[in-house]
Amino acid sequence: MALQRRGSFAWVSASLSAITLAAVSAQSLVAQETSGGATLTSGVSYSSNRGGLAFIGLEAANLFNTGTKVKLRFEKGEDGEAALASVGKIFELGDTRLGRNTYVIGSLEGGSEDWASDEFASASTSADLRVGAEIGQNLSYQARLFWRQDDLKRFAASVSPLVLAEPRKSTAAGIGFGLDWSSLDQSVLPNSGSRYSLDVAWATGAGDREWVSLAASASTARPLGERAVLSFSAEGGHIAGLNGDSVSIVDRAFVGNPMPRGFAAGGLGPRDFVAGPGGTDTALGGNSYLTMSVETRFRTANPNLQIGAFVDAGAVWDLDTTTGAASGTIDDSF
Repeated sequence: MALQRRGSFAWVSASLSAITLAAVSAQSLVAQETSGGATLTSGVSYSSNRGGLAFIGLEAANLFNTGTKVKLRFEKGEDGEAALASVGKIFELGDTRLGRNTYVIGSLEGGSEDWASDEFASASTSADLRVGAEIGQNLSYQARLFWRQDDLKRFAASVSPLVLAEPRKSTAAGIGFGLDWSSLDQSVLPNSGSRYSLDVAWATGAGDREWVSLAASASTARPLGERAVLSFSAEGGHIAGLNGDSVSIVDRAFVGNPMPRGFAAGGLGPRDFVAGPGGTDTALGGNSYLTMSVETRFRTANPNLQIGAFVDAGAVWDLDTTTGAASGTIDDSF
């Protein structure tokens, strides 16, 4: 079951996690080959949102044991196409004055999406340099330099005027810092432990877009008897423009898929909506977001299969510009 009310941005979703889907989809794996630490995957899929499409991808976490991470993916179908390419290199420095197990990561990424069912197409190119280390029991940090260029293009006739007012091409460049404390026994479907993280970022005048952001998350898992686990997670954040800048749509939060489960990407939050033929239905994102989830999972006789029930809740809100929309004034309240 999933309930959503347009304009209030509040929702509740409760269902068996094994069967809840925002859009009916099916995927058939055609081929998968692994060589030299890389996996090549190709296949076909179908969704009620995108229709049928074919995809091919290459991914390696440590290519030929060189510390190089590569990811390539291309998909094309009746609704359009998308492409992604990224490469990164990790340098493990061991124990240094910066902390234990110090590392440096450099990465480059580029991608584009052009789907007919979306109201505009986009492309982006980014580069970042990260330095991190452990500085205490279960505590680590990561500092980064980042640069990103975003392009908006191929606007549909029904797109919101608020999107048309955005710069077609813009950049963001700045610094960020994150702290992470974790005692989870495993990163995926943990059985016990907790994790807390905090991240701040500042896009400076070195780019076109200037802003500052703060994000925090917390999660915990506790065993219930021998075969069940109760877990809780929450995440929230806020971004604010600097020096009179409004926060761009490419920097705002969009909630839905994978959280909350059962909603499409951008399925929650402020929208410019005008009903009827030739109307407008553009997701605008928000400067603030909050998500929470409570879940109970049960292990089965098959160690690779768990069954769970969950409740997800949250909101997206807050825009710098709410007037001049096709629908008039946008309701961006919590």
